[in-house]
Amino acid sequence: MNLWEKIVEVRKSIDGLAKDKKGFNFSYVTGDQILSKIKGKMDELGLILQPSTQSGEWHEHKYVSSKGKDKIDFLVWGQGSYTWINAEKPEEREVIPFAYYGQQGDDVSQAYGTALTYAERYFLLKYFGIPTDADDPDNRRQTSESNQSGTTSSNLSEKQVKRLFAIAGSKGKSAADVKADVLKSTKKTKIEDMTKAEYDKACSYYEGL
Repeated sequence: MNLWEKIVEVRKSIDGLAKDKKGFNFSYVTGDQILSKIKGKMDELGLILQPSTQSGEWHEHKYVSSKGKDKIDFLVWGQGSYTWINAEKPEEREVIPFAYYGQQGDDVSQAYGTALTYAERYFLLKYFGIPTDADDPDNRRQTSESNQSGTTSSNLSEKQVKRLFAIAGSKGKSAADVKADVLKSTKKTKIEDMTKAEYDKACSYYEGL
């Protein structure tokens, strides 16, 4: 088989993935399950998936938390690629570029690890066409239904907002810039109140700068 026929065989082998992780009132498929599911088939076919990062940057992001505390997070972003290689014919290669973004409060290396972990998971999900709308670990929205006290929940999680800030930060935009842009364009009073569609549109906008 050539490289692309082998990739098709790997894709066939991942039908029927079960949601193996729970959090924030939803279940989703983890990256570990995807990797464990395809590893055996890749070994059988002699197929290599080689990750590579070509460039990267980082900086400190200072902000005030929702509880009014001063905090510092580390933002990491850069460019990389995944390369499929046919071990039987190493000249057969398929290179897929990707961008990675991560934000963590402990140190740069943890932010970098987070960025690569998410990049790997989303690469596999998108490349093999695995549905992500309901299984997205960043999709921590609660339905905006009133509870007994009459309050409603935010549409976006803190992690989603951080991701948006990380993407914008990689383009030289501060958190204050993002808030001003988003609140003006969406007419919302808080950035967390954006809908998922508005959030995706904002991420795409900053990625395209």
